[in-house]
Amino acid sequence: MSFEIVRTQGTLPGRAAAVRANIDVDVGGQLMGRAIAGLGRALIQEGLRYDLIEADTQFTEAKRLSKQEINRLAISFRTNLDPSTYQAELDKSKGVINGYAPKNRRAARAFGGWVQDRTPDWESSVEESRFLRIDDNYETEGWKLRQEAIEGGTFTIYQLHLWKGRKLGVYSGEQAEVYMQNALKDRKRYAELEQAKQKVFAKEALEAQYEIDRDKLGKALQDGTIDYSMINGTSLPEKEQESYRLKMLAEYDRRAKGIALEINHDVKDRLTQMAWDIPSGTADIKDFKKEVEQAYKNDDIDAKIRSELLTLGETKYAPYFANAMSKRESYAKGQLVDLPTEYDLNERLKLLTSSFEREQTASLRKLQLANWDRYKTALREWFEKSVNKDPSAGKIYQDSQEILMDYKLTPDQLREGMLEVPSRDVFTPERAKAVADIFMGKLPPENPYKKDYPDAFFEDGFWKVIRNGRKYRIED
Repeated sequence: MSFEIVRTQGTLPGRAAAVRANIDVDVGGQLMGRAIAGLGRALIQEGLRYDLIEADTQFTEAKRLSKQEINRLAISFRTNLDPSTYQAELDKSKGVINGYAPKNRRAARAFGGWVQDRTPDWESSVEESRFLRIDDNYETEGWKLRQEAIEGGTFTIYQLHLWKGRKLGVYSGEQAEVYMQNALKDRKRYAELEQAKQKVFAKEALEAQYEIDRDKLGKALQDGTIDYSMINGTSLPEKEQESYRLKMLAEYDRRAKGIALEINHDVKDRLTQMAWDIPSGTADIKDFKKEVEQAYKNDDIDAKIRSELLTLGETKYAPYFANAMSKRESYAKGQLVDLPTEYDLNERLKLLTSSFEREQTASLRKLQLANWDRYKTALREWFEKSVNKDPSAGKIYQDSQEILMDYKLTPDQLREGMLEVPSRDVFTPERAKAVADIFMGKLPPENPYKKDYPDAFFEDGFWKVIRNGRKYRIED
C-alpha cells in the first residue's frame, strides 16, 4: 500500500507550493524493526557483560573465603591433639564452604566445580595430618615414659611403648633398640648424678644447720642462758661443741668477776666494712658470716657485736639479692614469652588478618605469662631452701638458668597444660641406692609377659626366653 502526494496547481498567497510524493510504508517498517533489533542485541550484550563481571567477582570472593576456612582448619590441627576429630572438623568446614556458594548462577557452577576438584586434596591433607598427629602423640607419650623411666624406674612401661610403636610403624626396629639402649645409659647416669647431688645437698644442709645452731648458741651466750644440754643438743662437730663449752665457762667466769670483754676494734671495723661491701658484690655474704663466726670464736668480738654484724650483713644483702633476682626474672620473661610487653602484643595483632589468629596469639601469650609466673615462684622457693640461702649473683645466674630449662615449653605443651616440671626434691640415700640397683640391672622389673612366657627373663634392656638352647627376644 502507498500514499500519493501530488503537487497542487495553485498556491495560497504567501505560501510555498505543496509537494506531492510517493512513500513505501513497508520499507519504513523494515528499517524501524532492524533498528529495534540492534538495540535489543546491544542491551543483551551489555547485560551479559555485567553478569560476567558479577560472576567473576562472586567466584573470586567465594574462593578467597574458602581458602581462608581451609587455612583456619589447618592451623586448628596444630592445637587439636585428638586426631579422631579431624574428619568431623573437615566436614564442618565443607559445610561452611558450601555456605560461600555464590548467588550468581554462572559463579555458582564454577565454584561447585572448583570445590569438587579440590576436595580430594583436602581429604588427603586431613588424612596426612591425622597420621602425623597420631605419630606425634605417640612419640610425645614416649618421651614422657622415657623421662619417667629415667627418674623413677618405670622401665617396663617404656619398653612396652617401644614394642607397640614398632607394631604401629611409628618406630623402626633399629630406632626402638637405639632408644632403649640410650634410655638405659641415661638412667645409669641419672642415678649416679642423683647420688652425687645427694652428697652435696647433705653437706649443704648440714652447713645450714650449723649456722642455725651457732646463731642459737651465740644468742644464749649473750643473754647468759647457755648450758651444757643446749650445746650437746646441736649438730655441730664435737670439736666446735667443745669450743662453745669453753666459751660458756669463760663467759660465766667473766660475768661473775664483772670483767668486760675486750673487743678487737680492728677486726670489728674490718667486718663492718665487709658488710658494707656486700651490695656491690665485692664481698660475699657467706664469707662474711664465716669471718664473723671466726672472730667470735677467737674472742675478737662478743655475742652482741656478733649479732649486730650479722644483722648489718643481712640488711646490706637484701637489695643485692633483690636486684640479682630481678635481672634473672626479666631475662627469663624474654625467653619464655614471645611478646613480653603489651606494645609487642599490639604490634603483632596489627599484622594479623583473621580474628582466629589474633585470638590464638593473645591466648598463647596468657599461657606464657602464667608459665613465667610459675618460673618466678619456683626460683624464689629454690633460694628460700636452707641449703640455697644467701646465694651470690653468680650462683643465682647458674641456678636460674638450670631452672629456666624446666619451663621452656612449646605452645602445644602449654595449651595441653603440661606445666609440670621435674621435681627437685633430694633423693634419700635409700632411694638413690634402689634406683641405682635398678639401673645396673640388679632388680629387673616385673615380667609383663608372665601369662604367655612365665620363664621370661630380663637382659640388656629386653625380655627374653630360651628356646632350643638359644635366646630370643619376645618383642621379635
